Amino acid sequence: MESPAHDEDRVVRLFLTESCDDAPADLLLDVWTWWPGSFSFPGRPRNHLNFPRDGLLRFADDPEPRLRLLALDDPASDADLVERFSRDPDGEVRRRAAEDPRLSPRPRSGRPTTTSRGFAPRPGGTRPCPRRPWRRCSSTNAVPWTPPRIPPSPSPSCTA
Repeated sequence: MESPAHDEDRVVRLFLTESCDDAPADLLLDVWTWWPGSFSFPGRPRNHLNFPRDGLLRFADDPEPRLRLLALDDPASDADLVERFSRDPDGEVRRRAAEDPRLSPRPRSGRPTTTSRGFAPRPGGTRPCPRRPWRRCSSTNAVPWTPPRIPPSPSPSCTA
């Protein structure tokens, strides 16, 4: 009798990866290539104890983004790979690289991460004018905001 791990039916292989603690590593890797995961077993097959960790660097240049993700899990992967994946065209690969602790924090486009006072710069590079907080120093036609005038409501008259 043939092992169910080599069954032609994908559903059989899927159920093995989700519920079998001794599922073989090659089966887990194969199911990872086509199964995005389930609600009943989140993370499977990638978080399975038998999922292969060594040798996953071979997927670093794979055209399939889902397989490129595996290269980050290889113990031999380094910070250079994480840095390269942080500029990957696929959003999921970039997200996983951004979450990796090996990624060194660097300021983008050569801009400082803080100002001389130790605060982060304001978006767009504008700063409030010290004498007119309603204006931005980069804008010359801003006007202060005034709340709308609401006329008082007439008081109810009592007529008996």
